[in-house]
Amino acid sequence: MLGIDVEQEGIVTMLDLLTNNAPIESAIQRPYAEMALSVIPADNFLSSFDLTVSAYTRREYLFATFIKNNSEFLAKNFDIIIVDSPPSSSVLNFNVLVASDVVLSVVKLDGMSTKALRVLAQELNDLDKAFSMKKPVLFLANGYHPSYRSSEENLDNLKNMYGDQLLKTVIPAYAGFLSQSRVTKGETNALYEREPTSPAGRKLLELSREILALLGIKGLGVEQ
Repeated sequence: MLGIDVEQEGIVTMLDLLTNNAPIESAIQRPYAEMALSVIPADNFLSSFDLTVSAYTRREYLFATFIKNNSEFLAKNFDIIIVDSPPSSSVLNFNVLVASDVVLSVVKLDGMSTKALRVLAQELNDLDKAFSMKKPVLFLANGYHPSYRSSEENLDNLKNMYGDQLLKTVIPAYAGFLSQSRVTKGETNALYEREPTSPAGRKLLELSREILALLGIKGLGVEQ
């Protein structure tokens, strides 16, 4: 989707920034020549993060320290930073929680995923107890299918449990782009720009508008 080949020789990833002190500028990729989107890639080696930092002191603060050390550069170049982390309990995810201003949990509308929210709740509770950090949490319902009773029931459960913390945007089970073409580096049109009226395009715009409004960020060209 973004045309970044993490297998190419010499590419700098998030793991290099966190454990090898690589300069942030060396890791930033610009998938689209004329679009204000930058990406720091990660690959499968990021799964070794927990083992790599097991002997580090204050290992829970590695990502927060990285953000702090690069705060001037980040503030100058970016309005918002999104960190995509795997749905698991790990030192890596705990690092992301420590450094985050807001946590967005994407919840698939099935029984196991809603039960797994207990793990996130426990990690946030541990974070508060150990570091006196309370993080605002938002929830995004994903995989909604109006024909499935379980989907409706799980969505209702999320509404009852989290109220205003649950985003109004709901991602349907079948939200994709019409063409699954590979985007190569240097192309100026993201899939969203090429297919803004596709199911995925419409939902991306709806979600972007809601999140930016909640964060009070304006002037990025997606406001209604």
